Amino acid sequence: MAAVIFKVYSVPVATPHGQLLAPSFEAQDAKRVLAYAAALPPETRVAVLREEPLYYYLTDRPMPTAFDLVMPAYLRPGSDARLARELRDVDEIIYNPKLMATIPGVITDYEPRRRDAEAGISGSRWS
Repeated sequence: MAAVIFKVYSVPVATPHGQLLAPSFEAQDAKRVLAYAAALPPETRVAVLREEPLYYYLTDRPMPTAFDLVMPAYLRPGSDARLARELRDVDEIIYNPKLMATIPGVITDYEPRRRDAEAGISGSRWS
């Protein structure tokens, strides 16, 4: 089992906290997110949506919402309104709409209220 994990997680990604290994299908995205966040002023409040909360640690930025993952089944009724309120104080959103094996499509396709809340924030980045 360990051999399979090391074979999949084989692409090095340099971070401010050292090197990590990522799957080839995620490494380029990770590099892009880290480079983009590094170019932002330190006081910029950044939300990384639909990604691992590890990015907050890797970029030395606080998590601006109460939710570490923004995905269906992780949120409860009322979470959309709370998330929308918290995102109003965010300067940049890094959003990755790529599919995940457990998610049937891009989140904004089936969560239109979230799409509308995110679209109303200046500085949103749709990648």
